[in-house]
This record gives sequence, C-alpha cells and structure tokens, in this order.
Amino acid sequence: MAEVTATVEVDVPVNVAYNQWTQFEDFPHFMEGVEEVTQLDDATLHWRAEIAGIEREWDARIMEQEPDRVVSWQSTSGARNAGRVVFQPLESGRTRIDLTMDHEPEGAVENIGQALGIIERRAEGDLERFKEFIEERGIETGAWRGEIHGGQVEDQTQQITDPTGFLHSIPDMAEWTFEQHRKLVETALDGKAEEAGQYMADMLLRTSELVKAAYEARLQSARQEHGSGQGASAGHHLSATL
Repeated sequence: MAEVTATVEVDVPVNVAYNQWTQFEDFPHFMEGVEEVTQLDDATLHWRAEIAGIEREWDARIMEQEPDRVVSWQSTSGARNAGRVVFQPLESGRTRIDLTMDHEPEGAVENIGQALGIIERRAEGDLERFKEFIEERGIETGAWRGEIHGGQVEDQTQQITDPTGFLHSIPDMAEWTFEQHRKLVETALDGKAEEAGQYMADMLLRTSELVKAAYEARLQSARQEHGSGQGASAGHHLSATL
C-alpha cells in the first residue's frame, strides 16, 4: 500500500481536537469524497466514499485509540486502507495533528490519480478543512474518552464519568483563557477595540459552551447510573452544541 502524510496545527487545545476526531460520523463535514460514516459500535465503522470517481464502501476497525494522543484504524472489508492520527499539544493551547494514511489503489484510474498526488492533496485538504471546522466552532460536537488497544475496547469508565471530556479539559481551558486575556490586553492597548471585543466574545462563548457540556455530562452519567442510557456507543454521539 502507498503511504501519504499530512500535518496541520489547530488553534484549539489538544482535548478539543481529539474529542472532535472521535466523532467519526461528522467526517463528511470536512473530508473530501466521504459521503457517509456509520458508527456500528465503539470500534467498528462503515465508510461510503467516492475515490477517483468511483464509489467505494468498506468496514474499518479502530485498532488504537488513546485520549488526546492517537487514533488508528485499518479496513476489514472492501477498499484496503489504514490510517493513524497523532495529536501533540503545543504552547498557547494549540495542537499539532499528524495524519498518516496507507491506501491500496484499485485499478488503473486510481493508480494514475495516486501518481498525480491526488490522494496526498486530499489528505492535506481534509486536515485544513478540519482546522476550519473546529476553530470556527471552538468546541467539539461530542466526545468519546474510552480506550481501544489491538482493536479491543479496554476502558469505558471515562465515558461514564466524563463523557464530554469536560473535566479533562479544565487545564487546557485555563491555558486557553490566559492566552485570550493576553491577546485582549494587547489589542486593547493597541487601540484595536473591535479585535479586543472579539476576543472577549470568544471567551464568553467558550465558557458558556463548556458549562453546557458539563451539564450534559452530569445528565448522561445520571441516566446511565439509573439504567436509562443509550448503550455502549452513546458516548460517541453526545452533542455539545448550543
């Protein structure tokens, strides 16, 4: 299989970037050619995508998933492919994302497309669109904080106690808030009232969204404790939208 790589830095804390990546059914929002991703269970996905003008479908198994560090997968049927995404926290509440994809072309059309670098450009574009998607929102659409090793789900306690990753995000939120305050002071001193107002609005919006996420985390935990949860994979699809 041919390997392609891509890297991007996003202006959100590592837990926010990682949490959003666990929302696999949102992939069509920023992945070119991906028409649908269905979460079959905590470790199994069904993909439907257009590759080099041809529609493909395949199942994939999440082989490794460790909160705020890595997600890797490989296909188990259909189009042969595999991938790995590594998350690295940076200063000022930013995150570096490194994507590696292995893809086996099927037929002459895909071989030509690969030779032209189409697959690599698509991977780079996907990361740029992910950057735009999460930075525009400022908060993830949901989260799953369990762990998967060797294709087996090993830890679901975090999903129950902190399903949106809110508690885990507090240190990153503090760093992010400090950075926003610094920018606010600098822009105010420079007489840039409109820009300073935008930083203040961003801080208020993110604070309100995290408070809402905390409420939803407590609500989901209470439902699961009383036996009214939605099942093992519910944590993948918790909404954190306003």
